[in-house]
Amino acid sequence: MNLKEIKKIPQKDLQDLINKVRHKIKKSKIVKNLFDEYEVDLDELDLIPMCFADLPVSARTEKGVIYFNYRLLEDDNFSNDDHYMVHEITHWLQQTTGTKGTSGFTDDTYLDDENEQEGFNNQTKYLANTRNKQVAEEYADHVLDHHEISGEKRNKIKNKILNTKKASKIIKLHKNRLEEIIYEIGRMTSARDIADSSIIRIMTLLDIEIRPLAEKNQDIDVLEDFNQLSEIYQSYLNNKGQANDLQYLVSLAIRNLVRTLRNKNY
Repeated sequence: MNLKEIKKIPQKDLQDLINKVRHKIKKSKIVKNLFDEYEVDLDELDLIPMCFADLPVSARTEKGVIYFNYRLLEDDNFSNDDHYMVHEITHWLQQTTGTKGTSGFTDDTYLDDENEQEGFNNQTKYLANTRNKQVAEEYADHVLDHHEISGEKRNKIKNKILNTKKASKIIKLHKNRLEEIIYEIGRMTSARDIADSSIIRIMTLLDIEIRPLAEKNQDIDVLEDFNQLSEIYQSYLNNKGQANDLQYLVSLAIRNLVRTLRNKNY
């Protein structure tokens, strides 16, 4: 069917196509886990506004509305484009829960955006789960080729958007341990003057409990957050006489690391 004919299809009929895919992906454990991660009821999926539109890309989410390109209907097999819906639902959750900021990245730095990396990560996990790992990897390569990403940067971004094996085999931190860390963080940041003992206690827990797990999982995101925290903490130790600002930066870095751990279900 050509594009001109597609645009003549009544919106009600197009909604029927969208709803079939909506109900299809709702059964996926990848999608269920995604909603659990954002602490949103899975039934909210049924209420997300979606429609077709003229777009320069395959799909887009703006102000809580998901748009699909009319051209996805040209092959008369929109069901096979279900993975785009998974990607865009990630953005819908980011936008409507207020947990992620709006992207300020340009076309040249599009794949540097952590929000986009998360979208592609869920998309490729869904492809690996519903098709196979080869299809997921081929799609990741297609995205990287389209954006002309090469060299070391290509490997780094590919590892972030194609993370299926690590996600399924991740070694988890014991829940009580993570809650202990979170409790210590609460104590540390609630006080106006952060106690050295609390900072040292938290850093010891992180170094003993989390770094080894992140290394075993080869989890780049957690290791990057941990390395950033370690650098700030070292500056804090070297400048205790004027540590007020550094104490605040340490607490922010710790919060960021714990948020990453929660998002990754450690």
